[in-house]
Amino acid sequence: MGPSRLLPIACLVLLVAGPVHAQAAQSCDGRGAGADTSEAWQRRVAAADPAAGERLFRACSVCHSAEFAGPNMVGPNLWGIVGRPVASAEGFSYTTAMTLHRDAIGEWSLCRLDSYLANPQADVPGTSMMYRGMVDPADRLDLLAYLMTLSVD
Repeated sequence: MGPSRLLPIACLVLLVAGPVHAQAAQSCDGRGAGADTSEAWQRRVAAADPAAGERLFRACSVCHSAEFAGPNMVGPNLWGIVGRPVASAEGFSYTTAMTLHRDAIGEWSLCRLDSYLANPQADVPGTSMMYRGMVDPADRLDLLAYLMTLSVD
């Protein structure tokens, strides 16, 4: 297939990606089918193990720092990520895909982080994060429990 045939396919992928983002945002906002409330996520994460999540985060620490006022690395600093506006780490250069994701969903709720961690490339097509995703939902809950500790609140 020549280059002229690839462009329409790439455009089709981009057109299809938009509604997928909207669906994901709706299910996290409590409006779509399979919607989940913030309170339900809070209960789920409260029952998870932040120490296990911290161990899982070691793999993330190759690209992300997690300390207060820590540096951006290959990826942005993740201190305070839960509830923070998407694509908002000061001094980090985000992809267009991630800034469009910010415009679509606003902030990183537990539900939205769970969706992104499960499969970053599917959740935000065009993201520069090369991580393939955390398949085990229990591991994601543990990681979310750890990420919740990265805050002064």
